[in-house]
Amino acid sequence: MSVHLDRLQTLGATRLNAATVAEFLTAPDCLILVPGNPTRVREANDAAVIFPDLVQAVQSATGRSLAVGFLPSEDETEALRAELGVLAYPCVIAWRNGAFAGVVAHLRPWSEYVSETTALFPAVAA
Repeated sequence: MSVHLDRLQTLGATRLNAATVAEFLTAPDCLILVPGNPTRVREANDAAVIFPDLVQAVQSATGRSLAVGFLPSEDETEALRAELGVLAYPCVIAWRNGAFAGVVAHLRPWSEYVSETTALFPAVAA
Protein backbone atom coordinates (compact mmCIF):
# COMPACT_ATOMS: atom_id res chain seq x y z
CA MET A 1 0.00 0.00 0.00
CA SER A 2 1.34 3.47 -0.83
CA VAL A 3 2.09 6.13 1.74
CA HIS A 4 -0.79 8.14 0.26
CA LEU A 5 -3.27 5.36 0.96
CA ASP A 6 -1.85 4.93 4.47
CA ARG A 7 -2.57 8.63 4.99
CA LEU A 8 -6.23 8.14 4.04
CA GLN A 9 -6.61 5.66 6.88
CA THR A 10 -5.13 8.12 9.37
CA LEU A 11 -7.65 10.70 8.14
CA GLY A 12 -10.56 8.39 8.96
CA ALA A 13 -11.22 6.58 5.69
CA THR A 14 -12.00 2.88 6.01
CA ARG A 15 -9.65 0.43 4.31
CA LEU A 16 -12.01 -1.95 2.51
CA ASN A 17 -11.67 -5.48 1.19
CA ALA A 18 -13.98 -8.19 -0.08
CA ALA A 19 -14.92 -9.19 3.47
CA THR A 20 -15.81 -5.69 4.68
CA VAL A 21 -17.28 -3.84 1.71
CA ALA A 22 -20.84 -5.23 1.95
CA GLU A 23 -21.28 -3.98 5.51
CA PHE A 24 -19.69 -0.63 4.62
CA LEU A 25 -22.21 -0.11 1.82
CA THR A 26 -25.11 -0.23 4.30
CA ALA A 27 -24.29 3.33 5.37
CA PRO A 28 -26.75 5.91 3.96
CA ASP A 29 -24.15 7.73 1.82
CA CYS A 30 -20.84 6.16 0.81
CA LEU A 31 -17.94 7.40 -1.27
CA ILE A 32 -15.20 4.92 -2.15
CA LEU A 33 -11.87 5.65 -3.80
CA VAL A 34 -10.53 2.94 -6.09
CA PRO A 35 -7.10 4.25 -7.12
CA GLY A 36 -5.69 1.23 -8.94
CA ASN A 37 -2.11 0.06 -8.78
CA PRO A 38 0.28 3.06 -8.66
CA THR A 39 2.87 1.20 -10.72
CA ARG A 40 0.40 0.85 -13.61
CA VAL A 41 -2.06 3.71 -13.06
CA ARG A 42 -0.33 7.05 -13.45
CA GLU A 43 -3.00 9.00 -11.51
CA ALA A 44 -3.40 6.55 -8.58
CA ASN A 45 -1.28 8.48 -6.07
CA ASP A 46 -2.72 11.82 -7.18
CA ALA A 47 -6.24 10.47 -6.61
CA ALA A 48 -5.30 9.36 -3.09
CA VAL A 49 -3.76 12.75 -2.28
CA ILE A 50 -6.81 14.79 -3.34
CA PHE A 51 -9.48 12.37 -2.10
CA PRO A 52 -9.82 13.97 1.38
CA ASP A 53 -10.36 17.38 -0.25
CA LEU A 54 -12.94 15.89 -2.61
CA VAL A 55 -14.82 14.36 0.32
CA GLN A 56 -14.79 17.67 2.17
CA ALA A 57 -16.02 19.56 -0.91
CA VAL A 58 -18.88 17.11 -1.51
CA GLN A 59 -19.95 17.15 2.15
CA SER A 60 -19.88 20.95 2.22
CA ALA A 61 -21.88 21.26 -0.99
CA THR A 62 -24.52 18.68 -0.09
CA GLY A 63 -24.79 18.85 3.70
CA ARG A 64 -24.35 15.08 3.80
CA SER A 65 -22.07 13.11 6.08
CA LEU A 66 -20.35 10.53 3.91
CA ALA A 67 -18.99 7.14 4.92
CA VAL A 68 -15.58 7.24 3.27
CA GLY A 69 -13.56 4.24 2.20
CA PHE A 70 -10.91 3.06 -0.20
CA LEU A 71 -9.98 -0.20 -1.90
CA PRO A 72 -6.18 -0.35 -1.89
CA SER A 73 -5.72 -3.80 -3.40
CA GLU A 74 -6.17 -4.27 -7.11
CA ASP A 75 -6.86 -7.96 -6.44
CA GLU A 76 -9.76 -6.99 -4.16
CA THR A 77 -10.98 -4.47 -6.70
CA GLU A 78 -11.02 -7.02 -9.51
CA ALA A 79 -13.10 -9.37 -7.37
CA LEU A 80 -15.62 -6.59 -6.67
CA ARG A 81 -15.39 -4.72 -9.98
CA ALA A 82 -18.86 -5.55 -11.34
CA GLU A 83 -20.63 -5.22 -7.99
CA LEU A 84 -19.14 -1.81 -7.23
CA GLY A 85 -19.31 -0.31 -10.71
CA VAL A 86 -15.56 0.13 -11.25
CA LEU A 87 -15.16 1.28 -14.83
CA ALA A 88 -11.57 2.51 -14.86
CA TYR A 89 -8.79 3.55 -12.51
CA PRO A 90 -8.72 5.74 -10.58
CA CYS A 91 -12.37 6.25 -9.77
CA VAL A 92 -14.69 7.28 -6.98
CA ILE A 93 -17.86 5.29 -6.49
CA ALA A 94 -21.00 6.61 -4.82
CA TRP A 95 -23.57 4.42 -3.05
CA ARG A 96 -26.76 5.79 -1.52
CA ASN A 97 -29.09 3.83 0.73
CA GLY A 98 -27.48 0.52 -0.22
CA ALA A 99 -27.68 1.09 -3.97
CA PHE A 100 -25.16 2.13 -6.60
CA ALA A 101 -25.51 5.87 -7.29
CA GLY A 102 -22.74 6.42 -9.82
CA VAL A 103 -19.07 6.55 -10.57
CA VAL A 104 -16.63 9.26 -11.63
CA ALA A 105 -13.71 7.68 -13.46
CA HIS A 106 -10.32 9.29 -14.02
CA LEU A 107 -9.10 12.59 -12.67
CA ARG A 108 -10.21 15.79 -14.32
CA PRO A 109 -10.04 19.54 -13.66
CA TRP A 110 -10.88 20.18 -10.00
CA SER A 111 -14.17 22.07 -10.49
CA GLU A 112 -15.43 19.40 -12.89
CA TYR A 113 -14.33 16.59 -10.54
CA VAL A 114 -16.12 18.16 -7.57
CA SER A 115 -19.22 18.99 -9.61
CA GLU A 116 -19.60 15.48 -11.06
CA THR A 117 -19.05 13.81 -7.69
CA THR A 118 -21.37 16.21 -5.85
CA ALA A 119 -24.11 15.50 -8.40
CA LEU A 120 -24.20 11.90 -7.15
CA PHE A 121 -25.46 13.09 -3.73
CA PRO A 122 -28.54 15.32 -3.68
CA ALA A 123 -28.29 18.20 -1.25
CA VAL A 124 -30.02 17.78 2.10
CA ALA A 125 -33.10 20.03 2.33
CA ALA A 126 -32.56 22.93 4.71
